[in-house]
Amino acid sequence: SPHHPALSSYLSSRHRNELFAPDADVLLHNSASFLQRQAVLDANASLLAAHLFAAGVSDPSSPVTLVQHPSVPPSSSSKPFYDAHLRLPAPEHPSPGHGCLLTVEFEDVGSARVFHDACGFYPSPHLGAHVTVQFAYNMATYGKRPGDREPMRRCGVKEESVRISVGLED
Repeated sequence: SPHHPALSSYLSSRHRNELFAPDADVLLHNSASFLQRQAVLDANASLLAAHLFAAGVSDPSSPVTLVQHPSVPPSSSSKPFYDAHLRLPAPEHPSPGHGCLLTVEFEDVGSARVFHDACGFYPSPHLGAHVTVQFAYNMATYGKRPGDREPMRRCGVKEESVRISVGLED
């Protein structure tokens, strides 16, 4: 970038290293198997998205109205855009996928709450954990103030959603 020298100088003058040595050791250890773990996360997310789509969206009696992941409809129509930005294949991860994050939308907030409370995933806002975690992100974040809910809905951010970050479980 033509802005690199100025930005680099600016950021270097203000950087404070707050990374503790034990944290750095864990990061270094985890980076050694990142691509292998990412392959499992990609596969698990595609499988879970397909399961939720088949058991939910495809069943008219289900409260699931949408599963958002590039591997299932209608998100699959935008899959070429995701594919254009995939990680390049590597020996440790020859078939890069679309990541571990997916969103499940329900017909109402009550159904989303029942799913969130009963499905057995760990409730957490963390992403990319070794275990599957879920977060009622939109319920927790938006719509708390009277004027917030409707503008967010127009952008597709719905209270009736549960986000899932799929883990490494079998």
